[in-house]
Amino acid sequence: MNSKQKGITLVELIIVITVIAIIIIPFSNAFRATLTIWKTGSKSLELSKNTHVYSTTLKEKLHYIKSVNLLSLNSNNNGFINYTDSFDQTFLIFLNSTQNQATFNLNNDLDPHNIVISYVETSPTVELLIPNATYFNLESYVEDPTLAFKVISANNVTSPNYDAINSIKFIIKVESNSLSDTIEHIVDLSKTPIKDTGTTTFGTQDQLFQNINNNSTAIQTPFNDFLSDGDIIRLEQSSFTVTIQHSGNYYSTITDALNNAKAGDTVLVGYSPDGYNENLNIPAGISLKGGYNPITWERNLATYPTNINTKEGLTISAGVTSVIFLNENSTIDGFNIDARTLDIAIYAKDTQNISIRNTTITNCDIGIYLDTVSGDIIQNNITANKNTLSINNATTLLISRNNLQSNNFAQKANVSIQTATDLNIVNNLISNGYSGMDITNLTNSFIAHNAFTKAQNFALDLTNLNSCQLNNNIISENNLGIIVSSSSPGNLTNQDLNNNFFANNKFGDSINFNLNASNISVSLSDIQWENSNPYFSSTTAFTLLNDSPLIDAGLGSQETYTSSNPSKGTQTNDIGIYGGSNAGRIGIGNQISITADLTNSAITTRITNSFPGDIIVFSTGDFNISTPIQLKPYQYLGGTNSRTTKLNHLTASTLINVTNENYLEHFYINANTNTAISIVDSLKQHLTNLIIVNASTAISLQNSVATIRNITFYECTTGVKFNNNTSGDIAFSIFDSLNLGIENTSTTFVVSTRNIFANTNTLYSGNILNTTDYADTMSNLRNPTQDIFELKPTANAINFYNHTDAGSIEYYIYEGVFSTTPITSKIDRYYKNLSLTFLTNQSQPTSLSEIEIEFLNNNKTYTLADIILLDSETITSKNISLPLSIIADDFTLNIYLKSYSFNSTPFIDSLTLSW
Repeated sequence: MNSKQKGITLVELIIVITVIAIIIIPFSNAFRATLTIWKTGSKSLELSKNTHVYSTTLKEKLHYIKSVNLLSLNSNNNGFINYTDSFDQTFLIFLNSTQNQATFNLNNDLDPHNIVISYVETSPTVELLIPNATYFNLESYVEDPTLAFKVISANNVTSPNYDAINSIKFIIKVESNSLSDTIEHIVDLSKTPIKDTGTTTFGTQDQLFQNINNNSTAIQTPFNDFLSDGDIIRLEQSSFTVTIQHSGNYYSTITDALNNAKAGDTVLVGYSPDGYNENLNIPAGISLKGGYNPITWERNLATYPTNINTKEGLTISAGVTSVIFLNENSTIDGFNIDARTLDIAIYAKDTQNISIRNTTITNCDIGIYLDTVSGDIIQNNITANKNTLSINNATTLLISRNNLQSNNFAQKANVSIQTATDLNIVNNLISNGYSGMDITNLTNSFIAHNAFTKAQNFALDLTNLNSCQLNNNIISENNLGIIVSSSSPGNLTNQDLNNNFFANNKFGDSINFNLNASNISVSLSDIQWENSNPYFSSTTAFTLLNDSPLIDAGLGSQETYTSSNPSKGTQTNDIGIYGGSNAGRIGIGNQISITADLTNSAITTRITNSFPGDIIVFSTGDFNISTPIQLKPYQYLGGTNSRTTKLNHLTASTLINVTNENYLEHFYINANTNTAISIVDSLKQHLTNLIIVNASTAISLQNSVATIRNITFYECTTGVKFNNNTSGDIAFSIFDSLNLGIENTSTTFVVSTRNIFANTNTLYSGNILNTTDYADTMSNLRNPTQDIFELKPTANAINFYNHTDAGSIEYYIYEGVFSTTPITSKIDRYYKNLSLTFLTNQSQPTSLSEIEIEFLNNNKTYTLADIILLDSETITSKNISLPLSIIADDFTLNIYLKSYSFNSTPFIDSLTLSW
């Protein structure tokens, strides 16, 4: 039997060792690899842990940002941010690159691959925030808490709106020992807007505008809110009451305006409660007109009297003082002059073509003194101690429809005329004086339709009259009627005095002169003269009774208004001051007011019953005119403003028929495809400040002469048409959207100068002499389709020539800003809406105004794109939806008010912010 062997053989041992080696080597390699991976993962986890720890500090820093001052764009991987935190400390965090160090002047020894922080102070230090950073990117966002996803697109793509930032995303990449980690995080800033809603309203009794007013310019916050619910914001009301028409320039004194006016300008003077304590030298070519409303520039001599009160006179020459001095081609019209016992109220010497109209003169020795002049004196009231008029060496002078009263303090003639030629003295009421009129050396002149009454001595004292006519006058209640120099009568004969009416002259009708049979002489008792006069309804105004024997009893047949007023009967002249071709209102014209509540029939009656020389003014409003308006000579037709007085043409023919010496201004005509204005067989009209829309022919002239200035023509077939022996000139007007601008079919030339044509097919037709006109490629008007005819701020019509604007409405701008104290909340709010309410029935109209709103936060501003335009008095409120960027815990509100009309303003009654 075989015995058993214990243990292993050598061969077996070798085999076992070999097998073990084969097995252990892979396991060893695997273990070694596992150990390496474990070591690497451990380092990566350590890096990631450290990065998250460091970034937590960054997140906390960013969270307490109150305002961002500077931020790198989102495309910058070497990012930086400068901010102020909730504790009002300012820091700068940036990737410590060489470029950033240089940018912020913060050179330091820290590794450039670090994110560092520096407290902004005089000597800043730089401290490590995140080590091993090679990439630092920042994106800022605006949040809308009403959206499901609060974050919207980054706002630091270009220059950031810092005030709008409510969250910041940062991306950091760190690298260490060939390992890298990237972290991305969005931080909601502590200024995130609250999500509740609410409102706050200013301008109420509880929160007055005055209580939040920090500072303002040209703004008032008066308590006179007529609704009694608080105060209001408005532009200051200007103290300026004088303007150069169409210049946009306004002044506090007449002298300032005259000093800045140029030849051809018209200076308008508004009512001032204290009057004007000035002495005036009116330059050559300047017209000075008073009686205007200093807000709307409506003309009403009775309601808006323009008073000139003087203390010291303008020295004319040694021993001669005056209130007003006239020069060549100058005019004064519509003033009350209190000369305060000076020698002369108005003086002119060696000058031509002066004009004195609608002016009242009192408290002077001599009312008007003229030496070597020509021109006219029409419809004035003058009371003087010596002479109401003293005229020497005059030629071509019209003296018409004046009321001339002498105090006779110095035994002087009421009217003194020495050496004159071509005078037309007609339709004047001449009362008192040592003599009514003293004339020496008069040639080729007419004295007709005057009333000479109550002279202490002679009504007319005449010496050396040649080729003169005295017809149709009233000579009553004087001591003596007419005396003619026996030694020097000139060639005056009794055939030169015809159809005059002599009544109750105490010592006779004439001396040294035999009256012919055409003259009428009567003597009535005082009782009969005063109480049962068969000739006059008034023995002071000399208005004729309807059955007066003086009707149709005069020489000639020039009367125009025989069917109504002021003349009566037929076209044969009436004797007296209301007869003849120059008959009309004596002294200052009556104001004929046409209000919007009148029927068309009532309007027609008022205009028909008006006298030549009266002032007809349409109030603010729309007027449907179905009966043509027929003007009489020397009448003024106006409105409150060409923006606010609108005449709708509903007649079957021309709307307005113009005659001699009419003045039209300040209204708007919607012609409804008809002819707006017709001028036939008349001279010397002046048309200005009109808007004419939708006319077949806006202005038609025939056998006439006219001056046309500052008219706005819009959507008319033809603007101005000159026919048949017509001449004149048109200047500073705007032709917009017409088929034909100016047409002239007459043989005489028409002058067109400094007009602007836009969207007009044909500028001229016929004999037009055009100088400095301008064809514009764009409309100069803001929005004429919506009846907004103001000039655009960029219009070429502005200051078209030497401070004169073209068109009916001058360019004007007045601005003010109201700045509030900071409007605060404990936490940032997202403001969603801004609403404003307005008052409309104030003394200052709104007209065309704008309101701009600006938000100011941390010296950053945001102006709303929505500009509030107030182009109607009926706008009572506006609501604006605010953009997403209006988010803040405190801000200042700047409210900019702009007015494009003088003395007009928005009236903000309340302002409400909603969140």
